[in-house]
Amino acid sequence: MIKNKKISRFIITVMLLIFVIAWIFPIWNVVATSSKTIDQYLKQKPWVLSLESNVFKQFFLNARDGLTGKVKGGTGVAVFPALINSLIYGILGAIIAIICAALAAYSLSRLRVRSRFFLFMLIFSGTIFPFQIYLIPLFKMYQVLHIYDTRLGLILFYSAICIPFSMLVLRNWFNGIPQEIIEAAQIDGCGSMHIFLKMIVPLSWAPFATLFLLQFTWIWNDLLFGLTLSVSRNIRPIMTVLADLQNLRAPIPFPVVMASTLVGSLPTIILVIAFQRYFFKGLTISIAGE
Repeated sequence: MIKNKKISRFIITVMLLIFVIAWIFPIWNVVATSSKTIDQYLKQKPWVLSLESNVFKQFFLNARDGLTGKVKGGTGVAVFPALINSLIYGILGAIIAIICAALAAYSLSRLRVRSRFFLFMLIFSGTIFPFQIYLIPLFKMYQVLHIYDTRLGLILFYSAICIPFSMLVLRNWFNGIPQEIIEAAQIDGCGSMHIFLKMIVPLSWAPFATLFLLQFTWIWNDLLFGLTLSVSRNIRPIMTVLADLQNLRAPIPFPVVMASTLVGSLPTIILVIAFQRYFFKGLTISIAGE
């Protein structure tokens, strides 16, 4: 029996190591490639870390070239403006979506709203259909409203598309708050908005932080709608610009592309580290122990 357990544990350990290697190997390829010159990249395997030069210095040179778009042989696509655009879209889109979703979730979970289950399903239906069916109607509507290829148009879209899921999470969280707390506040003469701002919001920082991280990451990684709703390079988000780094007119060396990709991943990594304290709390959708 003990021997069987050891064999099972060994098999599980080997499988986990295989999964870890399969997960890390592509990331290592990006890191190794981003720290090479173009000549080193052409002569060596992608996963080989070149020690012929200072890898840290070469990475920063590649990242600088990607951010500014200035490379040997011409001028490419600068990543820095797209980085700022995605920060604007991610931060504003996530915050606006969470505020709207919190108000809707509070109304549908704690206030006496007629047909509130129907309203909940109507809002939540925004996550049921494939996103691809929105492309043509959105494109035509944005052209009619003259907000196509504008920062305002992208902020409005990202805010709206993130509301349904955020409302679902917050509705479940608000339903878990003891009713006695709400009733005690009502007896003291507190109104609905006062209860929401002074009691519900302070108890909900964990799901707020979790939703901000999830929605910011989704907006940051979006490629489909960034391509559809924008065309100017000074408007497009980071992922669309990264996809356009290599073009026929001014091809950017592949190590520069990989360095730019790593730089574009930094904000989400920083957010995960910053919000890790609240992340798993928010995922439980419970206030037990608060």
